[in-house]
Amino acid sequence: MTRDYNGQGDSIPIELVQWDSSWPRLLNHEEKQSLKVYLFERFKIPEEVINRFLWLVQNNHVYALSKGPQIWRASRLKIQRAGIRVFGISYRYGIEFTPNIKFVQVFHPYVRSSRVGLTMEQINILRSGRLQIQIGISPGIVLIDLLNKGPCGLGLYKEGYIEKRGLLI
Repeated sequence: MTRDYNGQGDSIPIELVQWDSSWPRLLNHEEKQSLKVYLFERFKIPEEVINRFLWLVQNNHVYALSKGPQIWRASRLKIQRAGIRVFGISYRYGIEFTPNIKFVQVFHPYVRSSRVGLTMEQINILRSGRLQIQIGISPGIVLIDLLNKGPCGLGLYKEGYIEKRGLLI
């Protein structure tokens, strides 16, 4: 792989891998720090989880790709897409991330805050527009759980309402 890689541990020196030019670029240091801050402050996802993934950017989208030795084998291949698209990224007011429904599917086990449990009746109301609800969460993206069933989507909580941003059911 690289001269310094000894095959021990659970990480590999990804930055030293020669990537084919068809690959999306890696998040730069500033973008990755912003992502870590966002995921921890909004969802309490620990840094250890974030570090398990390569974070790639292409066409204003961020893709998560699980790290591992298989990355080195694939790094020289020409590709069209790598990883799962989990965020939109905007640079309008600094670096901003917008999670999408794939974020829910990949990261729901690690989300410890900004999570709202709803009944099926409440989800049906949300499907038709927005749901009025008072919760102790700061305005922003929330992960929506169907009570006793698990994660089912994303919403935007603001001013006492949740607006749907993508539902799996």
